Amino acid sequence: MKKIILTVLIAFTSGLAQSSFHGKVIDSTGNPIPEVNILVAGTDYGTSSDKNGIFKLNYPLKYGDEITFSCVGFETKSIKYNPSINFQTVRLEQKEYSSEAVVVTGTRNLKKLKDTPVRTELVSGKEIKKCGYVSLKEVLMEQTGLAVINNHGSGIQIQGLDPDYTLILIDGEPAIGRTAGTIELSRFDVANLKQIEIVKGPSSSLYGSEALAGVVNLITSFPDVPEKIALYAQTGTHNSYLLNGDLYKSFGKFKGSLFLNTRGTEGYDLTPESVSKTAPEYDNILINPKVEYSFDESNSIKINVRYFNENQNNLAEVTENGQTVILKDEDRLRDVNISLNYSGKLSNAYSHQTRLYASNYFTESKLNYQIGGEQYEFSRFDQYYYKAEYSGNLLFDQNNLTTFGAGYVNEKINADRIDKEADDINSHFVFLQHEWIPSRLVDIVGGVRYDYHSKYSSRISPKISAAIKPYDFLKFNVSVGSGFKAPTLQQLYLNFTNPQVGYSVYGSTNFLYYFNKLLEEGQIDRILINPENISKLNAENSWSFNFAVEYEPSENYWASLNLFRNNVRDLIDATPIAIKKNGQGIYTYFNLNKIYTQGVESEIRITLFDYVKLSAGYQYLDAVDEEVLEKVKAGEYFRLTESGRLKKVTESDYGGLFNRSKHSGNIRLAYDNEAYGVFAALTGILKGKYGYYDRNGNGILDDDSEYAPGYAVWNFALNKSINNHLALQLRIENLLDRKLSGQNMNLSGRIIYAGISINY
Repeated sequence: MKKIILTVLIAFTSGLAQSSFHGKVIDSTGNPIPEVNILVAGTDYGTSSDKNGIFKLNYPLKYGDEITFSCVGFETKSIKYNPSINFQTVRLEQKEYSSEAVVVTGTRNLKKLKDTPVRTELVSGKEIKKCGYVSLKEVLMEQTGLAVINNHGSGIQIQGLDPDYTLILIDGEPAIGRTAGTIELSRFDVANLKQIEIVKGPSSSLYGSEALAGVVNLITSFPDVPEKIALYAQTGTHNSYLLNGDLYKSFGKFKGSLFLNTRGTEGYDLTPESVSKTAPEYDNILINPKVEYSFDESNSIKINVRYFNENQNNLAEVTENGQTVILKDEDRLRDVNISLNYSGKLSNAYSHQTRLYASNYFTESKLNYQIGGEQYEFSRFDQYYYKAEYSGNLLFDQNNLTTFGAGYVNEKINADRIDKEADDINSHFVFLQHEWIPSRLVDIVGGVRYDYHSKYSSRISPKISAAIKPYDFLKFNVSVGSGFKAPTLQQLYLNFTNPQVGYSVYGSTNFLYYFNKLLEEGQIDRILINPENISKLNAENSWSFNFAVEYEPSENYWASLNLFRNNVRDLIDATPIAIKKNGQGIYTYFNLNKIYTQGVESEIRITLFDYVKLSAGYQYLDAVDEEVLEKVKAGEYFRLTESGRLKKVTESDYGGLFNRSKHSGNIRLAYDNEAYGVFAALTGILKGKYGYYDRNGNGILDDDSEYAPGYAVWNFALNKSINNHLALQLRIENLLDRKLSGQNMNLSGRIIYAGISINY
C-alpha cells in the first residue's frame, strides 16, 4: 500500500515540477547572448548560456517560479516559469550606460567617459542609427560648439577655428584629401560606426599636425557577437537612395566584418538662372572589410581596409567670344586606406602596438564641351600618405601609467597644379604621456610630442589636462595645450595661373624661381613686397585653454559649462607680392595673421517624463584678428558712408572674423520607448547672424550690410521597431522648408528620407 501511495505522489509531483528547462537568450536584434547568468529566485541554483545563447536549467521548477536573467551590458529580466513552454526564448534589452561609455581619443588609452581627464564628447552608434543620419555632416551639425560651413565643401569649425585645423580620424588614423584646407564631411558614411568621439582644443601632443583645433575620431563597429547580418535601404527627396549591408562573423580565433554602402542623388539647384546645379548629381560606393586574428587573449593582429569611390556630374558655363558655352563637368573621387595593427602584451605591466597605415586620395576633373565633346580643361590630384608607428603602455601601479611612442610619416602629391619637382614631405615624431591618479578625486595627464619635419623647423607640442571630482555628481576638467599645423605641399609648391582671370599663385618654396622668370619676360608691372623678404614658412601654432564643469545630481539631469580660449599665431595666408601688366596679382604664402577665439559653451539634458527627454546647447563665440583690431584702434581703417564720405572704423564697428556666429545652439525633444520600439526626435539647429561678404571693400567685417541673417533649421526623426528583426525609419531634414543659397551654407529646402532595416 505504501508503495502505491509513493508512486502516486511521485507521479503527481512530476506533473507540477519539471527537472529541466531549455531556452535561448537573445538581444533586441535577435543575436544570441553568451555568458548570461540564469538564477532560480530564492535559491542558490543557476546556470549560464553558452556561446549560442542556449541554456539548460536542471531544477525541479514549479508553475510560477521566478527565473532571473542578468548580463553585463543588458537590463536584468525576470520571467515566471510556465511548464507548458518547453523551450523559451528570452530577449534582453541593452542597458544604457551613459556614464560608463568608454572613449580612447583624448589619451589614446581606454577610459570611462565620466573619468577621462581630457574632456571628450560622444555620439553613440545607437543615436546615429535612431536619428537616421546619412553622413558625418548631418551628425556634426547637431552638436554644440560645432559649425558646418561651406568653404570648398562642407567642413567643420570647432570653437571658431576653420576646418583646416581639425583632424578627422578613422579608427585613430588620419583622413587625407583636403580641398583648400577642407575635408568634405559628406565623404564619410556613419551607418557602421560604433561611436564618434570629439575632443575640442589642440591635440598635437598626441596626433601632431592638423589637430590644432581638435579631433573628430570615427570609430567603426566590429563584431562582439558570433554572427550578425544587417541590411538597410533608404529612399528620399531628389531621387536619393542609400543601400548598405553589414556582416559580422567570428569563428575560432578569427573574426571579421564586411560593410558595404552605396548612395546617390540627382542633386538640387537653388539658382535656376545658372545651368550649374548647387549640389551635383553623384553616386558612390564604400567597401570596408576588417579581419582580426587573436593569437591568445593578449596578442592579436587586425587588418582594416576602406575603399570609397564617388562620381559626380554637373554642367558649367563659360563665356567665349561674347557667347555662353555649356560644358559637361565630370568629377571622380577615390579614397583608399589600409591599416595593419598588431596589439600585444608582454606582461601585466607592459602592452604595446605596432601600426602601419597607407592612404591614397585621388580626384580627377574633366570639363568637356557639351556640343562636340572636345576637352576644355582637365585636372588631377593624387595624394599618398604612409605612416609607421610603435607605441607602448607601461603600468607602474594602479595610479601611474606612461604612454610613449615613435613613428615616421611620408607624404607626396602628384597634381597638375603642384610643381613636378616638389619633394616628398618626410617627418619623424616621438611622444610621451604620463597619467597620474593621486587620489580617487583627481586624474592628471600630461604629455609632449616632438615633430621633425623636412620642410619646416622642428616642433614641440605639450599639453596637460586634469579631471577633479570632489563629488560623484560634480566634475571639473581643465586643459592647457599647444597645437600646430604644418605647411601643406600646396603652400610650399603650388604652381597655378587662372586662365580666365590671369592671376597667379605660387608656393613659398618655388616663388622666387617663377617671379624671376616673369621679371625676365617683362610681365611684372610693379612690386608690392620685396621678394627677397620671403622667408621659410613656419608651422601655424596655437595655445589653448579649456575649463569645464559637469553637474549630474541624478540620472534625470545633466548640465555642463565650458570656457575656452584659443590663441593662434603664424597663420599662413596668400598675399599679393607683385602686379602683372595684365593688372592681375602674383601671390605667394606668408606667415601673417594672429587671431584668437574665445567663448563659452553650455549644455543641458533633462528627463521630463517617462521616455521624454529635453536637451539643449548654446555657444557664445568671439573670434578676432588681433592685427586688424590693433589697426582699428589706431584709426587705420575707413569705410564709405551712404553720403560718399570716408568714416573711420571704430572698435565697436569691427565684427571679428567672417563666417562665424556669436550666438549658436541646438535643442532637441525626444521620445524613446524601447518597450514599444518607438523613437521620435525633433531637433533645432540655431545660428545667429554672421559675417559673409566684404561689401565695402576695406577687407574687414565692419558694416551691418556685410552680415548674413541668422536662421533656424528643424529636423525630425522617427524610428519604429516592428519586431526583433525589422524596423522602419523616417527622417525629415529642414522641416520648415527653408532655402538659402550661398552665404557659406546651402539649405536645399525640405528633404525627406524613408528607410527599412533588417537585422539577423
